[in-house]
Amino acid sequence: MTGILSLKSTRDRSLPIAYPMKKKRTCDDWIQLGKEYELNGRILRALDTYKDAVRKFPGSFDASKAAGRLAAQSAEI
Repeated sequence: MTGILSLKSTRDRSLPIAYPMKKKRTCDDWIQLGKEYELNGRILRALDTYKDAVRKFPGSFDASKAAGRLAAQSAEI
């Protein structure tokens, strides 16, 4: 069973992307899922996803950068 299913746009159609369940996600899976949320306007959901990635992978520069960028952007609102 997969976790979240989202759509990735291509030139002519949308292709479904299945993300693994939380316990099996890699750091890249978490970051890509956060990007999907951002692109779909779900900013707070994206921030929570990045924070989860940082908790699970505390040494990840990319996860920390994404969470920090979005947290700073959210603070400006």
